[in-house]
Amino acid sequence: MRVMIILLVFLPSSCDQNTATRYECQGAVLPNSSLCPGDDTGLTAEGMRVAVERCTAETSCEYQCHSNYVFDNGACVPDEPAATVCEATNGGRCFYIAPEGDDLNDGSILAPFASTNPVIDTIEPGDFIYFRGGEYGSNAKGQVVNYADWLPPYFSVAYIRRSGEEGNPITFKAYPGELPVLDLYKVNPECDPDSLDDCANDAFHVRGADYIRISGFEIVHGSVVVSDNSRYTWIENNHIHDLLTNRDNNGLIMLYFTQHAYVRNNILHDTYSRSIPDGSDGWILNETRDHHDAQHNGCITTLSGDIYVGYDHETSGDFEITGNNIHDCPVHLFIKNAQGQVVNESGVNIWVRDNYFHGEGRLAQHMHGSNILFENNLFKDIEGISQMGQEEQYGEDGLLSILNEISARNIRFQNNVFTQVSYVAIIWGQGFLLENGVFSMEPEDTFIFHNNVVVLAPGSSLPGEMGWNQGGFIFSNSYAGMIDTDPQRSKTLSRIDSGSNCFINDQGDTLAFLKHWFNGSETITGLSYTEALLLGMTGSGDLFPSDTAPSLHFTDPSSNDYSLKPGSPCTFAQNAGLSDPSIFVTQ
Repeated sequence: MRVMIILLVFLPSSCDQNTATRYECQGAVLPNSSLCPGDDTGLTAEGMRVAVERCTAETSCEYQCHSNYVFDNGACVPDEPAATVCEATNGGRCFYIAPEGDDLNDGSILAPFASTNPVIDTIEPGDFIYFRGGEYGSNAKGQVVNYADWLPPYFSVAYIRRSGEEGNPITFKAYPGELPVLDLYKVNPECDPDSLDDCANDAFHVRGADYIRISGFEIVHGSVVVSDNSRYTWIENNHIHDLLTNRDNNGLIMLYFTQHAYVRNNILHDTYSRSIPDGSDGWILNETRDHHDAQHNGCITTLSGDIYVGYDHETSGDFEITGNNIHDCPVHLFIKNAQGQVVNESGVNIWVRDNYFHGEGRLAQHMHGSNILFENNLFKDIEGISQMGQEEQYGEDGLLSILNEISARNIRFQNNVFTQVSYVAIIWGQGFLLENGVFSMEPEDTFIFHNNVVVLAPGSSLPGEMGWNQGGFIFSNSYAGMIDTDPQRSKTLSRIDSGSNCFINDQGDTLAFLKHWFNGSETITGLSYTEALLLGMTGSGDLFPSDTAPSLHFTDPSSNDYSLKPGSPCTFAQNAGLSDPSIFVTQ
């Protein structure tokens, strides 16, 4: 019997010769540490394994310390006091989650979970879910938020459906002294960051759950959403940023059809439409942070059912937005709480206080809200409100097609500072519609602007004919929203109450204070402050200094000290300026 042996020799093809070398991390695995998510993929050269205090954006064989260990002199050493922290009371339990955890563990501080999956369906009032510091990867996949077909099929960190109780909330919190970093691209590595389709949007989604606290996280490429009549939610001390998404009514923090939410001391910035027009009837990824569809992309977004259906339908509020650093979003606040029905003990639906708004974008494009109070905020070099209120919409039968619309009622700005704005508010409509054809005439149904300091950008406008896109004014109405029996006397004008403000501008008291559009006119007219008073505006004690040098008016703008100098003319406007400027000062 003969056996024929055939030797096959394969020569490398040109394709094989060009295959890129796959580099690997070198050196021993470092004790008490784990590889930073994705740091052994896509290497461009061999690298040595190295322990780091915190993962960086580079792909470089970095290892971060396990929980219960701290970075010290290039190594991960035991952190002895760590095992003692548990803040739960009243029978609450403490669970621990860590980047190197395992869902088969018991969730103790020495054997942490990898994700929220072991506890999300069993958590009880008073429970604390601690996240240890470090950068989380795919092991932290929680639950898919899937109650609607349009939601992308990716994982949140926690989809929260169970409630705490008054005085005993359920708390999701960073472990004291540590920073958990939740990057949803790394939690969902199967998502293509360069795709035009949405990746995961929600790091935390609270749906129909009460008494929930979320505190101390850095959330990258994601958001916190509270929806479906959830009540009593605290979102505090988080850093949430860099979300690209195609969803409607987007926000880094989204308060949808929910009541009693408190947004405090967060850093919020950079959320944009994911896909933008390419100029040729197609779409491209928004790598330039273009402000396409700005109206639907807010750092904070609120939404109430009455904006679509009418009074008392899935109403939202009261909300407190306090002490946040908000910057570089197309709109910093996107408010659609038209009725402002649910209020606090002071009658306020949304209380915006002690916040620092700055960077690119504007304060708001759509502000459909009522019973809103802004006080002691610094608005630095951002635009104002480009659409406050909603125009009156008439059907073919001549009747108003939206009933119970109020949409800009009882809004108050007091003791704020605006710098380098070209306008404060463009008011589309203040119809105060109570029922079809019946409008409120109550004196409190006003736009109150008291004790503020406004610095207009150079080139403010003079009274007279104005262009449709011309800036350099304080207030404006909108032709679409001003359907009046007497077109000269505007509902907007009769509702503005301006008092004891300091309007710093290069035209002084000859400023075009209000840009006036009215039905039937072919021109747009800039009105002086005096003319606005004659046409129904209420005002007293306002000042108009023409020297716009910041050094004349403010103590030290370079360190964000916007307290008024004793020699500033603005000191003669009663109680004008920030009530507590110290909270914005940087060293």
